[in-house]
Amino acid sequence: MTLIPHPRNAEYPEARFKPTRAGVIGLWDYIDEEFVFADGRLVLRGHNGSGKTKALEVLFPLVLDGVLDARRLDPFSGEERTMKSNLLYKKQESAYGYVWMEFARTAPDGKVIEAVTAGIGMRVTKAMPSPARFYFVTDGRMGLDFGLLDDASRPLREKALAKMLGEDATYETAEAYRDAIDDRLFGLGRERYSQLINLLLQLRRPLLAKDLDPAKVSDTLTAGLRPVDEDLIKQAAQDFENLAEIQALLNALAGADTAVQNFLREYTSYLQVHARDRVDQVKERTQATADECAKILQAAEERRTADGQLAEARQRRDIGERHCKEIGTRLATLRNHDAVTQQKDLDELRDRVRDESQGIKDSDRLLKGAWGHLATLKGEAARIGERCEKLNAAALRHTRDLLDAARSSGILLEEDALDFDAAFQTHVVGYTTARETELEDVRHHLNAVEQAMEDQGREQKRVDIAAAELTETEQKSAAAADQLSQARAEATQDLDQVIARWTNDGEAAVLCPADRAPLLAALAAAGEPAPTPLPEVFHSLTDQRRTAALTRVETLKRQYDDISDALHKTRSERDRVAAEEDEAPPLSDLRPANREGRPGAPLWQLVRFADHISDDHAAAVEGALYAAGLLTAWLHPDSEATDQALRDKVADAYLRPLPVTQRPTGSTLADILIVEDQEHVSPEGVQAVLASIGVADEAPTADRDIDTDSAPCMTVGSHFSLGVQVGAHPKEQPEYIGATARAARRRERLSRIDGAIAVLETQLKDAEGQRQNAQEEFDDFDRARRQLPSTQMIVEAARQVAVIASNLAGSRRRLEKARKDLDGAVARAHEKKRLLRQAATAARLPTTREELKGVAQAVTDFGAAGKELAVCREQIDEAEKDLAGRKEIIEGQAQTYAEEAEQLQTRKDAFAVLEERLRTRQETLEAPLREILQKIKAAEGQLAEAEKAHRRAVKDVEDQRDRLMKAKNTLEFVGDVLTTAVREQVRTTLTLEPYARPDLLGLLDTVVDTVWVPREVWPSAEETVRRLMDTLTAHDTSVTGIEAARSAVPTTVISLVDALDEATQGRRITESLLKTATTKISTAITALEGALLGSDQGYLFEWEQAGDIILARVTDSEGPAPVADFGRRLAEQLADQRVLLEEKERTVLEDGLLTGLAEQIHSRTTAARDLVRNMDSDTRARPMSSGTTVGIHWVASDSLTDSQKAVSKLLEKDASGLAPASLAELRSHLRSQIRTKAAADKKQSYQHVIAEVLDYRSWRKFELRLFRPGMSEEERKKGEVLTKAKHSVMSGGEKSASIHLPLFAAAHAQYSSAYPTCPRLIALDEAFAGIDEKYRPDLLALTAKFDLDLFMTGYDLWITYPDVPQISHYDMKHDEASHAVSAMLLVWDGEQILDDVGYPGSEDLAAELLSFRPSRHVPAHAGLLTDVSEEEPMDTGTGENEGEQ
Repeated sequence: MTLIPHPRNAEYPEARFKPTRAGVIGLWDYIDEEFVFADGRLVLRGHNGSGKTKALEVLFPLVLDGVLDARRLDPFSGEERTMKSNLLYKKQESAYGYVWMEFARTAPDGKVIEAVTAGIGMRVTKAMPSPARFYFVTDGRMGLDFGLLDDASRPLREKALAKMLGEDATYETAEAYRDAIDDRLFGLGRERYSQLINLLLQLRRPLLAKDLDPAKVSDTLTAGLRPVDEDLIKQAAQDFENLAEIQALLNALAGADTAVQNFLREYTSYLQVHARDRVDQVKERTQATADECAKILQAAEERRTADGQLAEARQRRDIGERHCKEIGTRLATLRNHDAVTQQKDLDELRDRVRDESQGIKDSDRLLKGAWGHLATLKGEAARIGERCEKLNAAALRHTRDLLDAARSSGILLEEDALDFDAAFQTHVVGYTTARETELEDVRHHLNAVEQAMEDQGREQKRVDIAAAELTETEQKSAAAADQLSQARAEATQDLDQVIARWTNDGEAAVLCPADRAPLLAALAAAGEPAPTPLPEVFHSLTDQRRTAALTRVETLKRQYDDISDALHKTRSERDRVAAEEDEAPPLSDLRPANREGRPGAPLWQLVRFADHISDDHAAAVEGALYAAGLLTAWLHPDSEATDQALRDKVADAYLRPLPVTQRPTGSTLADILIVEDQEHVSPEGVQAVLASIGVADEAPTADRDIDTDSAPCMTVGSHFSLGVQVGAHPKEQPEYIGATARAARRRERLSRIDGAIAVLETQLKDAEGQRQNAQEEFDDFDRARRQLPSTQMIVEAARQVAVIASNLAGSRRRLEKARKDLDGAVARAHEKKRLLRQAATAARLPTTREELKGVAQAVTDFGAAGKELAVCREQIDEAEKDLAGRKEIIEGQAQTYAEEAEQLQTRKDAFAVLEERLRTRQETLEAPLREILQKIKAAEGQLAEAEKAHRRAVKDVEDQRDRLMKAKNTLEFVGDVLTTAVREQVRTTLTLEPYARPDLLGLLDTVVDTVWVPREVWPSAEETVRRLMDTLTAHDTSVTGIEAARSAVPTTVISLVDALDEATQGRRITESLLKTATTKISTAITALEGALLGSDQGYLFEWEQAGDIILARVTDSEGPAPVADFGRRLAEQLADQRVLLEEKERTVLEDGLLTGLAEQIHSRTTAARDLVRNMDSDTRARPMSSGTTVGIHWVASDSLTDSQKAVSKLLEKDASGLAPASLAELRSHLRSQIRTKAAADKKQSYQHVIAEVLDYRSWRKFELRLFRPGMSEEERKKGEVLTKAKHSVMSGGEKSASIHLPLFAAAHAQYSSAYPTCPRLIALDEAFAGIDEKYRPDLLALTAKFDLDLFMTGYDLWITYPDVPQISHYDMKHDEASHAVSAMLLVWDGEQILDDVGYPGSEDLAAELLSFRPSRHVPAHAGLLTDVSEEEPMDTGTGENEGEQ
């Protein structure tokens, strides 16, 4: 039994290559493993780690690709799981390994038509970074025509393989290997073959189907598109890196320029600050000089005034001195009188009386205060005595309260007494604590009793509620059961009516009699756990018939559309013919040039046959002219236009007359054809061409000349001769030359087209009727499905019955539990009451809460009374001690105050005697003394006035003298000070000399035409002061101080000061501002030095101190220059460099990107559109079971920026056809995107940046669209976009089909553009994970419809579906200890599973599949040649990069 041959699908009649075997040798723990495909399908099953995925990743599409990149082998392994690690998996020193795959074409009788085997050999040592590789593609079968293992089961070495297969079957590079496979099996070309590999890699991604949605499908299909060539990306990246180097130079210059400009800004601020400070200092010094000049002016004026006023003051002084002497003599005489002498003794007695009187008053006041204080002390003592009495009464009251509370609380019995000793308070606290403890214990028991009673009441309520709930639930259960029975009966009756309506035995029947039982069974199962829904059973029963009906509808619809299109085309053709728009003979593809607007006309429009020419001869000549290419050749009105067209290589044929000497002498076309009346070409020009073409009666022969060797010739027998080219083209009648011929042809064509239109209209009408009937038959399935009775009422009723039954059981359990809980609560309440009574009796306490509250209050009162009594007793002791102390103080102070009162009275008596003595003496001396004293007082007043006037006169003299001396001294002193001020003014002004430099004046924006005067020509300070003194002290001078000060320096310097003052107006300069400016300029100098050094242009920055400022200069190729001048030169150089760089960048962008990458993006975008168009056609032609079809569109991505949209739109055209403005726009967008991307992540290389920016795949996305039956024509044009939300609400089958259809269609479209015989293999790792088992048959049926071969892996994947004709299954097991993998073969033959139970082993079952026993050893007839060494030296050098393309 051989299973490989299988009846071909009628859609693919030609036998094609299918994978038949694949194998792994020497990789991982695969020593030598072969897998056999059944009808191109293979499944590897097993647990994780069994080796199934490993086999897939090292076989497919690696065998078609040859790239060992770890990320292509396994997208989740990163860089860790390399092919080197697979080869050296057992830690050996070196290894050889092979992966291979066999493809075969078989005839229907099972005979292999041809077979191709492709594979990759690898060798590696530990020292090699990656394996060395060699490749082979050969016609033949492993084990029959060649092998990969020698007699010792060792992998063949590279030379041995090449010797056996031949040099033309082995390849050294992956690129040559891919070209060979493509050429032998696919015929796609490098571009499309690479795109196919990308798609296969995407489809092979692990768990592809899990959580798949429309967005992920778009990502998968996008990743399957061919990216831009890496070589072009690398070249563009290299160009940009070179450009980056130039840009780096420009950046260095720009950095230097920026640093210079920054420095100049800081330097200007620095100069402004220091210049302002210098100007302020100069102005201060000038003002100081001006102040001194003003002082000189004032002192000179003061000296003149003081001279006049001094003489007047001296005269007033002398007069005052004489008057004072006269009054003084009179006053001395009065003071020596006797009465005045006695008055002195009386004054002394008066003072004594006054002092004693004051002393007595003070003592009396103090004594009164002491007696008042004593009275206060007596009052306080009385109040303390009263308080002691009150405290004793309170202590007695507290003692009675304490005893009452002790007996009320049970602390003391009636006959007990309290001990009021020193430890009384301790006793009270002890009694209180003990009683409170007893109270708390009884309260605890009382709480427990109350809680137990609450629990008992709560449990009783629960019992009552549970009993009521049980009664209610029993009633609901009976009602729900009745409702369920009624719902089932009604649904069964409705279903019988539907079955009866739609059941018949016809081919278009919706239901057949056998469908009744499954439908009734499905209805009966409604409401049961996990039932199959009635619509789904209906769908499964009618799916085949419905699909057939849908196929008829689609077939008839296509027929209708085809007929309609043909009718439209035919009518359009008739309109063109009738409008005489289609008169011209067909043009050759050798003449593609556009003739629109060209002067002249083809020959057939310029001539007609002469009337005497018969129709047979006319047809023959026209046929010969057409075959020779002369009929449609172009004739210009001017021969120069023909010559110019030839020089321009315009792709067309032209007629040019022969020179008269070379024209035929016999009969010519001029004898047969007549020039038409027209405006295109002059009759003479046409006639000359006709005269250049000969006409003969017979066909030309090799030994017979017509007329001349060079002249073209036609015959009336439809022959032509053009030099070495001869031929014939007979026709029945003329069609193009002459209006009569064209009218006849037009009538014949219209007649033929009218007949075709009539036939097509009849066919269209018939097709429309058939299509409508087929659509009605197809719609019957939907109508029948909609008429199916709803099982919702049954499901709801069954669910309600189940819920109520569950509730009923729960109610019974709850009632039983509530009763048990009530019994327990009653028992606990009795026990708590017993413990309460026992504790209350032991403590002599009541058992009610109110009585306990009374006892507790008594205990509280006892403690409070004890505290109050203790406090009261303490207060009594303190008050008694205080009262005794106060009494003792009162007695002592009363005795002291009595003694002091006696002493005060004695002083009062002595004072009365003294006071009487004073009064007597005053009465004796009062009258004579009063007169003398009045005279003395008057003389004293006169003398005081005279002395005062004299002193004023003396002071005035002194003041005027001082004023004069001060003026003289001022003139002398200020002259010296002025010398110092002028010297300082000059010194300060000289500090402005650096600011007179033109470059600094330019930075300060100062315009001044003066030149700095050298210091040597300035006058000395002494000379200047002498000049100023003479000017300022002159009697009639009018000069001001500031004018004099400004004249101390040269006028040109004053102009510079004024200019700097105006240029630096601003805030006052402080010391901190100067420090800040100095700090900033230091930082700017450091930055400038670094930038100039970093520019690598040989710039040398230097600076020197000039006074208080820094003078900076830069030396470049032109020599040293101030930094401002250097900055101007650098800015000019930078501008020139930018212009050069922009031109260079333009060249790189246009040459590197627009000519290479842009053209490739354009071509690949076009290819992608073609691919999507084919995919859309495939999916639209394969409706799902519901009749819905899936379309695929490739639309612009929503995430595109405006710049990306613009680039995408521009690159839709061929880059060579872009206008200059478009080129500039494209250049701008690309530059901006590349720079932005590179700046966003400076670690990325330009290759990565450009690849991402120019990844045209990210500019668009795949959009799935649904086309449902019943859509209007307008809706069917666009379809319904399949979003994630819409996908989520689809049925499980439609979910799977709508997502996998595009993926399978992508593979189908790629393979369909290859050789018809190409293999069509796809790989699915962990195939259909996450897809419900019941939907998998439909997905496998899709692969069969698309004629796709399968290589799948899965944990427990079984493919045993009728729609899958054959498939191999291998159960994989991996023994890590022994480093071995085992695989057991099982085969599904479309009806049953064949395993190795009926065969000696899996090898025998494989042999049954292959018709020969599989082997990887070199067959005996091939003979591993003895001249090939078994042990080739292992190359330990550098191997190929595993990721090499």
